[in-house]
Amino acid sequence: MITTSSGGTDGREAEHHSEEARKEISGWEKEAVTVRVGAEHMSQHADMVALYYPRGVTAFVWFDLATGAIATTHAGLRELLRRGISGWEGQVVYPHDGPIFLSAVYDHFFMSGYGVQWLSLSGLKEVRNAYRV
Repeated sequence: MITTSSGGTDGREAEHHSEEARKEISGWEKEAVTVRVGAEHMSQHADMVALYYPRGVTAFVWFDLATGAIATTHAGLRELLRRGISGWEGQVVYPHDGPIFLSAVYDHFFMSGYGVQWLSLSGLKEVRNAYRV
């Protein structure tokens, strides 16, 4: 099950990004393996933020409900996230803040003009190139 909420793009662009994210995520399910974030097993349920970079790259940041870890699919983004992100109210929020941090990631990139989308996933089987933040 995937639920989405988009921001920062017009309707057609958001629909296109949503379709790209669904294709990428559905591709993960073809090769089911035990998912790990760092040294811990990842749950099959996660809240995820999709970030759409201007040159067509999509990065995902998520909060794993089982481990309480924040992770990303983008190595460079990992370093930025570790330093903390300014949320909607301008306060710096850190990865150890969990779901609040994920909301701040959405807000930060939305206010910076990036296309963003909130995804709630269940049945997640694999995430390739996951970097724990």
